[in-house]
Amino acid sequence: MCGSESDHRPRGGALVALRPPTTTGRSSPTALADGDLSFHTPGRPRCAVATHARLSSPDIGDVGMLGDFEVVIHPSQLDSPAVWNPTQAPTDRVAANEDDSASDSGDLTRCARDCGQFRRFALPGVEMVRGTGFVELPLEKPLSLEVGGGGIIGRRVSLYARPPREREYLFIAEGIVGFNHLGVSS
Repeated sequence: MCGSESDHRPRGGALVALRPPTTTGRSSPTALADGDLSFHTPGRPRCAVATHARLSSPDIGDVGMLGDFEVVIHPSQLDSPAVWNPTQAPTDRVAANEDDSASDSGDLTRCARDCGQFRRFALPGVEMVRGTGFVELPLEKPLSLEVGGGGIIGRRVSLYARPPREREYLFIAEGIVGFNHLGVSS
């Protein structure tokens, strides 16, 4: 058997293995060195939609001092992205902009701000569970865990943090959404 039996990370759903940003732009000196962002439905690991998002990292205590987090899921080549503005309040909505200048968002060599947005939502740092290394919240609207169409599998994700008393978000991590494997059934 692999992994820890005391591991409380969600199984099933979707997973983003976060890493420090690779593109230029304003980034944080406290970028996540290691972390996961999972999308899941608690108690239903095989569910085709996610109702919750969970950010976990051994660095979360330090990063949590930054204040609020924002997750941006970028569009795929088939979507019509909206331009992301780091000073705009986060919303949990599907983009409806007709601008198609940012169509290849899965390319991590492109600047994240040039990739548009498919969905975005806030992870308030004040609600972080102290000592657990994670923050989790229910999503306003479920996310489809499918490839293509309205699904999030294969999409680029960017994580931003806003320091207390600051207006602008700092780019701290990024990754690509993949399936969170359940393991072999016995």
